[in-house]
Amino acid sequence: MRRLILGCLVWLVSQPVYSADGLREWMQQVPVVQSIPMNRQYVRLELVDEPQGVLRHQAEIPVAPASLEKILTSWIALETLGPSFQWQTAVMAEGYRQDDRWVGDVYLRFDGDPLFSEQALWYLLSDLRAQGIREITGDWILDGRFFNWPEAEALNFSDRGRNPHAPFLVPPSPYLINFNLHRIQLRHDPDLGVMAWVTPATLNLQVDWSEAGVVDQPCDEVPRPAWTTLNHTETQLELSVQNNLPLGCETTLWGHWQSPAVYAQQLVQTHWAGLGGRLGGVVRVAEDGDIQPLRELAAHESLPLSETLRQLNKWSNNPVTRQLFLNLGARLWRDLAEDDLTAAQKGSAQWLSERLGGDEAIFLENGAGLSRQSRITLNQLGLALVQMQDSRYFPELMTALPLIAEDGTLQQRWTDSPLAGQGRLKTGQLDGVQAVAGYVNDHTGRTWQVVLLVQGQSGWRGWQWLEALLQHLYQAPPIE
Repeated sequence: MRRLILGCLVWLVSQPVYSADGLREWMQQVPVVQSIPMNRQYVRLELVDEPQGVLRHQAEIPVAPASLEKILTSWIALETLGPSFQWQTAVMAEGYRQDDRWVGDVYLRFDGDPLFSEQALWYLLSDLRAQGIREITGDWILDGRFFNWPEAEALNFSDRGRNPHAPFLVPPSPYLINFNLHRIQLRHDPDLGVMAWVTPATLNLQVDWSEAGVVDQPCDEVPRPAWTTLNHTETQLELSVQNNLPLGCETTLWGHWQSPAVYAQQLVQTHWAGLGGRLGGVVRVAEDGDIQPLRELAAHESLPLSETLRQLNKWSNNPVTRQLFLNLGARLWRDLAEDDLTAAQKGSAQWLSERLGGDEAIFLENGAGLSRQSRITLNQLGLALVQMQDSRYFPELMTALPLIAEDGTLQQRWTDSPLAGQGRLKTGQLDGVQAVAGYVNDHTGRTWQVVLLVQGQSGWRGWQWLEALLQHLYQAPPIE
């Protein structure tokens, strides 16, 4: 491993680096760059497959990478678990079969699948019913004991006073189903008036319409309704809706208001009853005294990791990435800490520093970049991209990145720009941080490895800076 670190350092030193003054002069040709302090801008550019040099500005300074962190989590997962790795969620049992009854308890054993859905749950339960089991005399037990779960406060992220129920803030969980989300539909029906309903129907929904109106206008000419949470418990939700809802129009709100354990319990209870199943006991979470049953009655295999990474990176999905990060802690580095989050933090820092050097600068807090404490340099991110290109799994990594102006988080960005279709980039955004990393073509057809980050700007201003530099790279690359 020492040879690997020395090799990385030799590679960095041996690369011809164009002068910082030359790069800054090239950057200053872009008006938006001139309006932002240079100490807020971080740039690393490198021609792919052409040893013509690396262009850097502040690339040696550790920064919070926002969602660029997801690239690193994806790389680690592919290299350690492999692209065909799958999770298995299983129905396990204690007891014995007696006609159409299962005498004993039945367990739903969670394996950490980041994409486990309500549909997959229904198929599992229907498989059990198809075997002729109608009644369970004991309990349905949700078993997430595969994980050494951290304390809840270790998973919290403060979004600086904004909506705590937003989908991107869903924390990971041993019992994660549907990303723990509820979908609320609002409709102004011509015959029935204003309507609202929630799926899955695990919450009793009430909507206060006093701050909203109804109008007879085209749907796309009225601002999308906003909402605030007035009150919620594990079974009740009261929302206030603002802005008008046009006649004949429907809109969707997403959020999370139930704990994952209660959400999962209610889904199991609802679907088992809906399939005609009966239960003598209750639906509950596994306790320390419960056995570890060995008999498997039904199982669901997840999508392979390579497909999971596409959903993770294309749409910058925080819950999926955080769940994957905890899987790495549990499956690879459990001996490093008492809980799987700390194990993942320590293990990922060690794994990356062995390949990228500068271990004092590397810290991934949750694998998703939903953090102001995570730290890595643009040099290290760039070297990671170089090593990914040499990986046998590079096609899986490359196709997981959003295609500019075509899909994922870049689907609606730069659509009228010459950049459209000219590269694949992972995006990143936090308050005061906007960033991209990946691969972009210039007008000559050469491919550039790109890592760009700006701090201290509003969201629109940061994205303007990114677009301007990328267009400048496409039209007038700094190395001809």
